[in-house]
Amino acid sequence: LRNAKYADRAGSGKFITVYPHSEDTFPEVCTALMKLLEGEHGPYILSDLRCGNGPVHTRYGAFAARFCTGPDGRPVPAVADPQGRLVPDDRGPAFRIPAWVTPPDFLRPHLEARAAVGLGD
Repeated sequence: LRNAKYADRAGSGKFITVYPHSEDTFPEVCTALMKLLEGEHGPYILSDLRCGNGPVHTRYGAFAARFCTGPDGRPVPAVADPQGRLVPDDRGPAFRIPAWVTPPDFLRPHLEARAAVGLGD
């Protein structure tokens, strides 16, 4: 169950996942979802950034099954860095953006809101 107490954190509490066609369409898709779901109740997803006052969250990470070798020598989910190298896709219990990523400007107020309640880095 995705909603069970001991469910995997990477997917727990999530109802639907949307993958925008491109980085250019991401702000439009996210903003439309925020408007549609404004004021609706839903879980707070620790690994993601909450956008607006509804159950809309975002995170930077892989969505295709790609793997690299983790620090312990075992396969872990991976994302490509700017040089195309696969590096671990950190799916821990806190929101993180890889060092090489510049968040889109429209996410700034949501990042600031997160930091204001003590959840920033």
